Amino acid sequence: MDTARSRRSIFVTLGALTIAVIVPLPFSSAECGQPYLDGFAAKESRVVKIGSTIDVDGFAFFASDCHDTPGTLLTSCFDAEPVAYEDVQLSLRQGKHFWRLGVSHAESDRAGHLTWHVELPADLQPGEATLEAHIPSPDRVDVTVRVEH
Repeated sequence: MDTARSRRSIFVTLGALTIAVIVPLPFSSAECGQPYLDGFAAKESRVVKIGSTIDVDGFAFFASDCHDTPGTLLTSCFDAEPVAYEDVQLSLRQGKHFWRLGVSHAESDRAGHLTWHVELPADLQPGEATLEAHIPSPDRVDVTVRVEH
């Protein structure tokens, strides 16, 4: 009888340790968040001029190890340095038209910052257009702007 209890106790302990190692810990640092384009927060800053040169800043462009995911007892994401995206393409879409504007590399700092310094096409038309930052995943980061002469 004591042997059966000992075995059961060992299996319960091993099961609890297995769960503790596999199940994520209930904390997250939320340092990175989702990638976003900055400088377009206010509606008036979403106006761009045809043929002008603009700077577009992005933040939180991390490919992995973003310190934003809970770890387990074996895998702590807080120890790893973040891996920033490279070759992030910025494009502009207006109706059926699509322009590749430039490529930038995110910094591997805590901000995942990148900047594009681009010239807007002269053949843009007044109206709405969408700036799109393409990251190697099914998603893209975009912001709608108003194009004026």
